[in-house]
Amino acid sequence: MSDGELSPQEEAAKLIRRARIKAREIETKIEETGGPYSALIYDAYNAMFMAARAALHYRGVECNSHRTVVSHYKHDIVEKKLVDPRFDGHLTKIQQYWEEEQTGTKHEIDRDRAIRIFQATRDLVDALAVVAGDKPAATNSHTRQLYQG
Repeated sequence: MSDGELSPQEEAAKLIRRARIKAREIETKIEETGGPYSALIYDAYNAMFMAARAALHYRGVECNSHRTVVSHYKHDIVEKKLVDPRFDGHLTKIQQYWEEEQTGTKHEIDRDRAIRIFQATRDLVDALAVVAGDKPAATNSHTRQLYQG
């Protein structure tokens, strides 16, 4: 490690901070706007991705692409039961929605669904923060599913 380069633990902590900030921004957007909420898909994906990357980085797994992060998240985090198994599909599902949004498929998101997306994002970020050596947020009470139904 050269001067100015962050250790894996420092890099993980930095990414977790950014993911938590992004999750709070989602909450603020929901509280302060009446919609549309489709932009939350990008924000949720961004927060979950950063948190997954942080957890992997903390564990010594370097990932250079989004697909690699998603793959390693499943293999190195979920399958090793470092997070609740109910989080298994969160990152994959939000990535799929994000990719669909990028190719023109729009998802209608009402306020209730936006709140569920925020809660799932916050919960996954919090779970991955623990994997990355951080403490859970005091507001996290239980696991939520990304999309019900």
